[in-house]
Amino acid sequence: EAGSDDLAHDARTLLEKNGAPPNRTAILSRARYLYQQREWAPAKDLLVELGEQDGFMFAECVYQLRDYARAKQLFQSLVDRNEDLDKALSRLANIEARLGDYQAAIAHNRELAAKKLSPRRQKAALNNIAFLHKDSFQFDQAAEVLHELLHMRLGRRERINTTRELAWVSYRAGKYQTAIALLDELIKTKGTGRDLPQFLFWKGQAERKLGASTSEKKQQQEAEAAAQQAFEDAWDADQWGYYGSCIRRPNNTVWP
Repeated sequence: EAGSDDLAHDARTLLEKNGAPPNRTAILSRARYLYQQREWAPAKDLLVELGEQDGFMFAECVYQLRDYARAKQLFQSLVDRNEDLDKALSRLANIEARLGDYQAAIAHNRELAAKKLSPRRQKAALNNIAFLHKDSFQFDQAAEVLHELLHMRLGRRERINTTRELAWVSYRAGKYQTAIALLDELIKTKGTGRDLPQFLFWKGQAERKLGASTSEKKQQQEAEAAAQQAFEDAWDADQWGYYGSCIRRPNNTVWP
C-alpha cells in the first residue's frame, strides 16, 4: 500500500518500485486516485504524460490550481463538444465570477438553468444568479430570480431561505411594504426558532424605514408603533444574543 509520501510521486516511479511495468491503464488509475485525493498538481502531471488534456478531470485540475484563463478555455471546449455540460457550465460561471465578469457569470448560470439538467443544479444556478445580481446591487433583478425560485418545488428550509433573501433584496431596493409582508410570512414559520429574532428585528427596521419614507403623520405613527412592537418581540426572543445587542444600541442602529 502506498503511503502518503507517495502521493506526489510520478506513477511510473511508484509502479516500478512495486515491481510492476508502467502502463497506460495503471498510470490513469493512479491519476484518478490522486484526483480523488485532491492532489491536483501530480494528477495533472500524469494526465499530461498520458496526453489526456481534453477531459473534465484535467480541466478541473487546472481550475483547482487557479489557472483560470486556461481552465476557462478547457471548460468552454467541453461545452462546445456537449461533454459534462452541467459541470462545465457551472465551472465557467464560477470562473467568470472570480474574474469579476458578473454578466458573463449570470449568462452561464442562466444557460445552465435553462437546460434543466437536474432540479438541484437548476436551483443552484438560479441561486447563483440571484447572488450575483445582489452583489452587483441589482436588487430588483435579484428579486425576479428569487420569485422564479419560489415557484419551484422547494423543501421547507429552502423556501424559508429563499423567502428571507427575497425580503432582504426587497428591503435593499426600498420596497419596505413588500419586505414587511415577506417577513410577516417568515415570522409565522418561525424558521428554526433561532431565525425568529432576525425576522422580527428586520421587520422593525423595515417598518421604521417605511415610516421615514412618508410625509403622512398617521402613517409615520403607525409604522413607528409597528417597529417598536417588532423590536420588543425580538428582544423577548433574543435578549442577550446578537439582535438583542442591536436593539440595545441607540435608536436600534444597525447597517444599513
